[in-house]
Amino acid sequence: DLKADCGAVGDGKTNDTAALQKAAALIQKAGGGELVIPEGVYIVGKQTVKSSANAPGPWYQAAALFTVTGLACLKVSGYGATIRVQSGLHYGGFNPSTGQPQDYTGGSANEAAVGRIFNIQSSQNVYIEGLELDGSNESLVLGGQAGNVDRQVAATGIVFNECADVTVVDVHTHHHALDGIAVEHLSGPPPKKMPHKLVRVVSEFNGRQGLSWIGGWGLECVDCKFNHTGRAMNGGVPMTSKPGDGLDIEPNAGTTEQSREGLFTGCEFVDNIGNGIEAANGDGGYSTFDHCTIWGTTNYSMWVVKPGMKFTNCEIRGSLIRGSDGHSDSSSAPNPALAMQFEDCTFEDAGSTTDPRVYRSNALCSLGAGYDGMSWTRCTFITHKVKAVDIGNAATTEIFDSCVFIHGDTGAASGGLQSQFTGCTLKSCHFE
Repeated sequence: DLKADCGAVGDGKTNDTAALQKAAALIQKAGGGELVIPEGVYIVGKQTVKSSANAPGPWYQAAALFTVTGLACLKVSGYGATIRVQSGLHYGGFNPSTGQPQDYTGGSANEAAVGRIFNIQSSQNVYIEGLELDGSNESLVLGGQAGNVDRQVAATGIVFNECADVTVVDVHTHHHALDGIAVEHLSGPPPKKMPHKLVRVVSEFNGRQGLSWIGGWGLECVDCKFNHTGRAMNGGVPMTSKPGDGLDIEPNAGTTEQSREGLFTGCEFVDNIGNGIEAANGDGGYSTFDHCTIWGTTNYSMWVVKPGMKFTNCEIRGSLIRGSDGHSDSSSAPNPALAMQFEDCTFEDAGSTTDPRVYRSNALCSLGAGYDGMSWTRCTFITHKVKAVDIGNAATTEIFDSCVFIHGDTGAASGGLQSQFTGCTLKSCHFE
């Protein structure tokens, strides 16, 4: 019990970092266990300034929070509990000798990290339920660039690396400077299926991603929301780091890491500063999205170039300008079996009655380069101010089967096009 056994106060004022560290130490020593977090607001996160300018390490040194490794089992229950990062922590690039904000492209000594609230490594039989995790990204003191772009420094709600049989239920993880949740397998391709399941997880207003899938075999998300990435404000500017997506499937490029067998059912990817869904780097893709809402308000609905991506019964609002012919990192040849597929989906360049914003770029599917074997079956396209489809490569064959096109761009020039299908196969399609 975080209060009774570890001394937490949970009054929204007292810093309970030591209690969370003690809980991790007790469970680590036992090889596994259960952490009960009673109702309350627990403030966590500490940074210390190093003793002298010549001492090694960063100027602002972050304390570890709940970090465990190699557990046989772990359960964390916290219905009614909020774990909130201490306001006023430093984040980003800072000169390690003076503590002044400065831009750096690398080097841990140049970084001020917030840390990961739950950092779970190489563990199995993990169950986390009922928590609210608040990263306080609007109240951080920002430094300069840290990493290859923006601020790529630890500040995440939950990280799972090389874990198996993981379930997260009813967790609200929000306003983290980096990711709401990250699922990783950083040592290379997993040797077997290592399932992770997220149920009714809401991950929103985070800086880099709602969900980063950075390697693993078997990820299922049900009724989850990965929305509003990059929309929190810090000092009047968006609190964001690229790519700023709802979901980024990105095994670290240039390594042997992989992402395989993703299944997303009834999920939302809405109003992210980047793309709703991105799969652009590394040996990833290989996922199915069913009854999902993918909605780009100020950027693309999706940016997907990786193989094995299938969308069924999805609502897609906003333009997509990339696709996949099924080729992989290991073979540049098109693979029709893994080409991008859409079945029973609706595409529309319109928002909703409560939020009219939608991102338009020439067409709902603006695929000038063409993607051999990419297909749409029983899909509906509804346009208002753009083309429905614009495919301009006669050397590729895209397939439209039993689709309906409702062309409504009244602003199109006389003699212009409402759709263009160069080199495509169309079967049993209806245009109005």
